[in-house]
Amino acid sequence: MTLVRRLWVIGFAVVVACAGSPDTDSGPYGVGSPAPIPWDQAKVTGIAEELSIAANAWWQAVRDEGDDQDFVGSGDATIYDSMMRESRVLFEQSEGLAGNLKGGKGRAETLDMYRSLKEIRDDMIEDQERSFLEDPTIAAWKKFADLFAQITPYYTDAK
Repeated sequence: MTLVRRLWVIGFAVVVACAGSPDTDSGPYGVGSPAPIPWDQAKVTGIAEELSIAANAWWQAVRDEGDDQDFVGSGDATIYDSMMRESRVLFEQSEGLAGNLKGGKGRAETLDMYRSLKEIRDDMIEDQERSFLEDPTIAAWKKFADLFAQITPYYTDAK
């Protein structure tokens, strides 16, 4: 076998091996789940309150982003409209989660709220990947994503 064919075979084997391996990334954009953390009402409430503030900043940044753009005639208008709706709902949902936690509701009572928030966050990730955002908007998203990553282990089930 020639050197070129060997390299192709090795490259193909690496691609197949990587495609079959599970995704273990537990970062804010990853598919994997971080290890669960025992419930701490005060800690989770504090993170949720910060998350709500960050979600509001994200919503405002998306709104400001639209002020600087001319979407007429481009496919970006649809993505931007989706991001506007989702960023507002993301803020409202995170505000609701924080309020319920502050009111004394625990993990069981707020789990569905967290799951709804996660679903919206996942949709926002897809929209972000299809759009070009300015640095302040990206920074606002990273702040939200970091806080979401902090709260996620409290809602992760042990398997």
